[in-house]
Amino acid sequence: MCIRDRDAGVTYGTSLATGKIGGKAFTANTASVEGDYWDSSKYDFDFYGTVKADPCAYIGLDSFQVMFILPKKTGTYPISFNLFNTENNRTVTFFVLEGNMNNIAIKGNIEIISIDSTVANEVKGRLNVTCDAANFLNGTFTAKLCK
Repeated sequence: MCIRDRDAGVTYGTSLATGKIGGKAFTANTASVEGDYWDSSKYDFDFYGTVKADPCAYIGLDSFQVMFILPKKTGTYPISFNLFNTENNRTVTFFVLEGNMNNIAIKGNIEIISIDSTVANEVKGRLNVTCDAANFLNGTFTAKLCK
């Protein structure tokens, strides 16, 4: 089942984010988010296919991983890339460890629905992003906010 965002014309899945990375099935079973190293006004998100007991303690790369950076505020963020206006670029990286392949999504939206930095320490949202038929992700996520 999907729902449609009337403002952006994007259809979001209503269950945990699933899709493909490098042509292989992927489910975002674990998600973490932390302050971006380069810009303190932004979050750095990582989604993993494997289940991590403590997403904040994990350092390294999975066989398949999804990464993106967004502002530290709720809202809908269109994915785009413009070689001549890099300040407004917002992409999603689909990483395949075998061959160290980065596939870059430049179509779709990510919506940050809520940020709880005091009790649950999590960021909730939804996304529908696409690179091509072999690299896409659609659905909801809850990312553990690492401090």
